[in-house]
Amino acid sequence: MVVLDDGPSRFQFRAAALIWSEGRILVHRAVTDPFWSLPGGRVEFHESAAEALSREIIEELGSASTIGSLRVLIENAT
Repeated sequence: MVVLDDGPSRFQFRAAALIWSEGRILVHRAVTDPFWSLPGGRVEFHESAAEALSREIIEELGSASTIGSLRVLIENAT
């Protein structure tokens, strides 16, 4: 996975999917998390974001997917 730590800061390269059906968007939350998120996960070294997303969809949903074009880019530095 692509993760870089610099003191208290951490960079993680992640890919997430916008999956919608009948006017609804799929989100999920781990029981212990206080937040909801889009399905997806960390990108591995030498893997494109589309490849990572395809792999993550299979891992999380157990279903193959068709990955479309990039729709949104979000930067969140904490």
